[in-house]
Amino acid sequence: QQNPSYYDFEHAKFPPPNLSVFTPESFQITRRLGTEKFSDVFEALYVGSKPLVTRHAEIVNTHRDQSPELVVLKVLKPVSPRKIRRELLVLQHASKIPSLVRILGIVIPPEPSSDQVTLPRMPSI
Repeated sequence: QQNPSYYDFEHAKFPPPNLSVFTPESFQITRRLGTEKFSDVFEALYVGSKPLVTRHAEIVNTHRDQSPELVVLKVLKPVSPRKIRRELLVLQHASKIPSLVRILGIVIPPEPSSDQVTLPRMPSI
């Protein structure tokens, strides 16, 4: 039996306290990777000033003079806050599986027109 916080996305805090929050200016979109029912997926460069940190607190890119870190942005289409919370909870749980992509943070735009989820770019299989 899991603690209700494991599955209760309706009462989850937003933004989740264990995820980094970024601004849209932290990323430069390089190309569209695909479209899903509730989101569009883009390849982007992280050009922000604070280092990207993985869920194990390892820093992905510590020196900002190196080339920008390549990430994937999952841009959620205008949906209810309930669906956004559910998506975040699913991605956080999926991040615990070693062979799946990890969620690094979320992007909150100045106006609530869209929300983005930030994932590291995985090599093609």
